[in-house]
Amino acid sequence: MIAQQLVWNCLTAKNDVYANEREVRYIIMNVPGQFEDIRKSIKGKDYVEADLPLKTPDSIMEILVGPLAPADAKATVRTLLKDLGYPDISVTRSAVGL
Repeated sequence: MIAQQLVWNCLTAKNDVYANEREVRYIIMNVPGQFEDIRKSIKGKDYVEADLPLKTPDSIMEILVGPLAPADAKATVRTLLKDLGYPDISVTRSAVGL
């Protein structure tokens, strides 16, 4: 039980300077057999895909670009969104002071 809590804290903890990102992570622990049929792997890292209805209205409220992304990242994301037919979505850069 203690090891499980330590692993959980290590996977979910973030430095306070990233608090404005309010990131959400899904972590599946101790149930590997339940996902065996749908598990995929890229370069040795396992993952499970989940459908997200991204084209439904209000499903994407904001895209937050990380502080170390290239200088033109916001413009690149806006162009990509426009090309994909998404409505106006706020694209901001994280205000993290590194």
